[in-house]
Amino acid sequence: MDVASRNVECLVKEHRTLMSHFGRVQIHCSRLMSAQLAEIEDLRAQARAGSLQAHRHLAQAASTRDLPLQ
Repeated sequence: MDVASRNVECLVKEHRTLMSHFGRVQIHCSRLMSAQLAEIEDLRAQARAGSLQAHRHLAQAASTRDLPLQ
């Protein structure tokens, strides 16, 4: 086998190794992104619930004091 053929074989082997690692990194990043998306959605739901609760408290306070809601 000549030098050029060995170099091509080494490049092919290195490419396979790199693509294997790349695939694992991509899977890891996809899992992280999914977890972050779930956390963001949970935080948004908590914020909406908190906002609704605050609005209810304001409405209740305004109704007991006959204050207009703004």
